Amino acid sequence: MMPSNKGRLGKKFAEKIDHERIIRERTGQDSVSDANMDGEIESETDNSAAKGYIVIGVTGGIGTGKSTVLSIMSEMFKNAFIIEADKLAKELMHSGTEVYDRIVGTFGREILGEDGEIDSRVFAGVVLNDKARLEQLNSIVHPAVKDYIKRDIEDKRDRYTCYIIEAALLIQDGYCSICDRMVTVAADEEVRVRRLIDGRGYKREKAYEFIVNQPPEEYYIKSSDFVIRNDGTVDSLRDEVRELYDKIYVKDNKDGGSKGMKVLVVNAGSTSLKYQLIDSESEAVLAKGLCERIGIEGGKVKYNSSKTGEKKEVSVDMPDHGVALKQVIDILLSPEDGAIESLSEIDAVGHRVVHGGEYFNSTVVVDDDVIEKINACSDLAPLHNPANLLGIKACAALMPEVPQCVTFDTAFHQTMPAVAYTYAIPYEYYEKYKIRRYGFHGTSHSFVSNRALEIMGLKDKPSKLIVCHMGGGASITAVKDGKSVDTSMGLTPLEGMVMGTRSGSLDPAIVQFIADKEKLSADEVLTILNKKSGLEGLSGRTSDIRDVDAGVAEGDARSILAYDVFCYSAVKIIGSYIAAMNGLDGLVFTAGIGENDATVRKTVCDSLGFMGVEIDDAVNDATHGVEAKISTEASKIPVYVIPTNEELAIAREAAAVLAK
Repeated sequence: MMPSNKGRLGKKFAEKIDHERIIRERTGQDSVSDANMDGEIESETDNSAAKGYIVIGVTGGIGTGKSTVLSIMSEMFKNAFIIEADKLAKELMHSGTEVYDRIVGTFGREILGEDGEIDSRVFAGVVLNDKARLEQLNSIVHPAVKDYIKRDIEDKRDRYTCYIIEAALLIQDGYCSICDRMVTVAADEEVRVRRLIDGRGYKREKAYEFIVNQPPEEYYIKSSDFVIRNDGTVDSLRDEVRELYDKIYVKDNKDGGSKGMKVLVVNAGSTSLKYQLIDSESEAVLAKGLCERIGIEGGKVKYNSSKTGEKKEVSVDMPDHGVALKQVIDILLSPEDGAIESLSEIDAVGHRVVHGGEYFNSTVVVDDDVIEKINACSDLAPLHNPANLLGIKACAALMPEVPQCVTFDTAFHQTMPAVAYTYAIPYEYYEKYKIRRYGFHGTSHSFVSNRALEIMGLKDKPSKLIVCHMGGGASITAVKDGKSVDTSMGLTPLEGMVMGTRSGSLDPAIVQFIADKEKLSADEVLTILNKKSGLEGLSGRTSDIRDVDAGVAEGDARSILAYDVFCYSAVKIIGSYIAAMNGLDGLVFTAGIGENDATVRKTVCDSLGFMGVEIDDAVNDATHGVEAKISTEASKIPVYVIPTNEELAIAREAAAVLAK
């Protein structure tokens, strides 16, 4: 990627940079060489943002969680190159570089190890307790890092739309002049102290000492264009980074940068309607919100202001989906909070529809025939398809000129062979009623598996993946050569692994047995299996894995059983798919539990140790809601966490279909 620098930097460093990906190491550690050194402020700037290429600087104090923010940015900022100044400094100190030669010339060969490289422990002992020597080191390393980054910004200009620099000393070293936008990551002092205690094993006194010896929060904020507060949950942090993206990328590129469609993504439930307005080119979320209690007293609309990012809530009665959608349109057009000035700016509407039966294997444009077939599948998804149709009809009434597309949860699984989707019951029931395995979460499985293939360099190549979509509802899919070949959910979402309130697979005779013993109807038993079973039924306390984890930590026997059964059910399915595909190239976790519960991931993967699966405990424990490779380099099968984004997948599909 950087042939012009290979000769000067040395082969080892050049190879390291050549293989740098957006999926990066996430240790969150600040460099021991970060010391206060006044960098020379330079006056030149080429106003990259005006040309559509944006240079963003990210800084903040120790313990604010900059590495987590970078991980989320690497996922959200399309075609972005991320460089961390501290890691670059360490690479520049390898043998064969000019920096290495200057350091050895200044400090002597006593700092070298047997391999000829600088021994970090020995060298730290030389510089950390000697301010003058530390300043000598910084005077060599910091200018070299900055010079390298300045050249690299230009090298990447034709291949990336965004260049992100992270450095604790971004302001002190004068990077403001080469960054179009400056971002500070901030957090409350106690939160930072706790992170240093939990993440690095520091004593409270040492953690506090590190913090007070750095500039105060106000120092960073006054030199920044944006501030990200990292005091809360990963979900709230993702919202902040998404808003940052919208403000930086969309605003800076609206005059000629993005030429994509604006797609309104609608997910209509029986009493709710979720929406997002997405720019298909930049993939920025321009607006999003949720209408609740449609047709029920006490309706509410919750949304984020597209102007300020402020979270807002409005109480309004919404007797039907048409009224709810009218509320959405009013918000989108609002002078105070809106994202558009006219409905003509909306190029398409993309709908999520749960069940497409055997009719649909891809996203389609809505017409009368499509509506008729969605309605025909309503007996397969009686709680979902009728509600999805209400959303489609409401959009058609209010935006008759805007094309509508539908993406089906079942579509991705239509590539399953008959041997995988056929139930061993009288074949006439398939012919009469289309009773077969359909599978669900297809939009998520498709999005995540495609991303995994990109990361692994297996796009359009032979591949065998297993994607574990683990949330309140959970399903596991075998993906061979990019296509679904088996999945754990069946005719309905009840089949498969244990879930939050669903039992997962069990002996069908149990339905009749419970009905007889409890004097219940089949419908009542199915309600129990769908809404009162799974983690909730086993633990007797909750359907939330976080509460189950807490119960396990307390030694609660029912919680331990629930946790073990949950993980065991996943392991059985994964193992069967490995056998069915005759191998595995990669394992991926996604959705609420898969993205955030490191203990579940560890438990599941430890059961695959016989295949050479090995988890990097430090990376796994630190990964929550962000993209990461959580297996070690020695692991024979790579394991990834990849956040799902079904709304973005629907927007992509709609734009692609309409562009044909």
